Amino acid sequence: MAKYISNIKVRGTLYGVTYRATKDGMVMQEKPGPTSEQVKNDPKFEKTRKMSSEFGNACTGSRILTQLFSEAIENCHEKRMNRRLVGVLRKVISSDTVSQNGERNLLMGDNRLLKGFEWNKNAHFGAITKLGITTTVDRKSGQVTFHFTSYVPINVLRGPKGATHYRITAAAAEMNWRENVRHIAMHATEYMPWDGERTQAFSVMVLLNEDTKKPIVGNLSIRWYLEVNGIMNPMYNEGFNAAEIVEVDVI
Repeated sequence: MAKYISNIKVRGTLYGVTYRATKDGMVMQEKPGPTSEQVKNDPKFEKTRKMSSEFGNACTGSRILTQLFSEAIENCHEKRMNRRLVGVLRKVISSDTVSQNGERNLLMGDNRLLKGFEWNKNAHFGAITKLGITTTVDRKSGQVTFHFTSYVPINVLRGPKGATHYRITAAAAEMNWRENVRHIAMHATEYMPWDGERTQAFSVMVLLNEDTKKPIVGNLSIRWYLEVNGIMNPMYNEGFNAAEIVEVDVI
């Protein structure tokens, strides 16, 4: 416990800290908070329990989404990504207008709020890739297609010094928001040269379950490589490997 040493005498509580005299001199102690048993059972903490439950749902959702797209976003996120994602998922939960307070959840919330989420705040996908991209979702067949217009790589892609190639990964997932239920499809392009040669327009298609009624999340990522003697060496540069949720389709 801290001792208070000063010419100014203070007794009582000031700014949440209680000052009291003891045989060892003046000591200060924060006002004790409620016990865990009170928080769990006391009616006064009902609102706290509800908020805690929904915060827990957001944390669980962050873990589910991150694990689901783990391969697609590998080396494309920064250390504080989870905190930012939890913040977005709390907004999704708060948008649930059907469930009771404390029982609001991700499946009933507006999943479209996830669109535009950047996995790496140090490398925004839209800033690294000035590409013309459109996404189409065919729920009947389960096809999710990412269309890319023709472009000159060196003009529209911003890569790290020394990079020779890049690779774009397209992924789509059916969101059940339940752990151990994985409905995701992913496809990566070939290693493409970062040069001044114009590409042809191309599309990347992934296949999910037919006639799904769940929200569909589409994600794109770009990673950079250095070719040495025919071997593609990944460049672990946090400022250029980028990934973004580019599409969220709901019924």
